[in-house]
Amino acid sequence: MYALEGKKCLYISFYEDKEKLFMNMRRLGMNLREVEDRGTMTYIKLPVTSTEELLNAIAEPSIRDAYAVVVIDSINIVLELVEKKSNKELSF
Repeated sequence: MYALEGKKCLYISFYEDKEKLFMNMRRLGMNLREVEDRGTMTYIKLPVTSTEELLNAIAEPSIRDAYAVVVIDSINIVLELVEKKSNKELSF
């Protein structure tokens, strides 16, 4: 994981709670609490919203804080929102 190597990472989730993620990763030998305390990982849980709000919520911290890596869990929700928007724009 890049955050363990000192690279600044942003983890965005739409479903998984922070404590559950940290617990599961601890079982795999990764202590994300320590990584977060060092400042190389930030966890954000976002609600499912409109496509514009969602993309802005992802882009704003990514650009502002210059993350080397951005993880989106799960990307499927982003793709679904973009697909719904595209279908609405194409419908007559």
